[in-house]
Amino acid sequence: MLCDVLLLLILDGWMRMKYKLQNIMPWRRILLLGSLWFATTVFAQWRVHGADAESIEVSFSLLSLGPTIRDVYFDSSEGRQSVTITNAARTARIRYTGKPQLEFYRLSDDNDGEVFREVIASTQLSAIEEDYMLLFVPANAGQSFRIYPMVESRAIFPDGSWRIVNLSNAPLALGVRGQEPLVVPARESSTLRLTTESAETKRVEIAVYQQEGWEIVYRSLWSVRPNARTLVFLIPRSEDSRRIDVRRFNDSVEF
Repeated sequence: MLCDVLLLLILDGWMRMKYKLQNIMPWRRILLLGSLWFATTVFAQWRVHGADAESIEVSFSLLSLGPTIRDVYFDSSEGRQSVTITNAARTARIRYTGKPQLEFYRLSDDNDGEVFREVIASTQLSAIEEDYMLLFVPANAGQSFRIYPMVESRAIFPDGSWRIVNLSNAPLALGVRGQEPLVVPARESSTLRLTTESAETKRVEIAVYQQEGWEIVYRSLWSVRPNARTLVFLIPRSEDSRRIDVRRFNDSVEF
């Protein structure tokens, strides 16, 4: 309603102004008309994408880095949706139409038998990005979860690459024999494109940056497939960044 009133005021101002333009120099007349067109266009865009925007359309999959999360719901334009979020593989992609503020909740009963929603995680999605993977990380001793929304894109995460997600508080470097090490800043992700052309096993090392320099904190042998996409999560075991756990997920989700 407020938007319509403001738009009417703008149009009313234009109707009053057009009778006065005859006495204004041509270049000033053009400037005034251009300014009015710009203001009206911007306002119309604000109406569509700003205050009146109530829903978005995106796709997402879900993955837990903690325990499997069962009996969880979220609301969309189609009503209440039930989902189980495992720590073994991401869910199938979910087409979502609904509010940008996405909440995941459980249903509980109070002492009077009334059912209420207990929100365990929430995140803000943007229609600018069309595909997400929502990563659930335990918080508050497992009573709730933080959601890390990761944008899905073949340009960011192509076939034949590893997407390295550093959840620690220190920069980590991942090295694969035969390639330059990849440095991933704390709480960020980067993509390592593999140069292998056939399935093989390669030695992988991970190092953390300390005051004395880089210190290797992980060594292992990983299988490499040239056309696969692998999500790699580097998770601190404690506040000590020199102790990390590594979780890997081969991505078979079709776009």
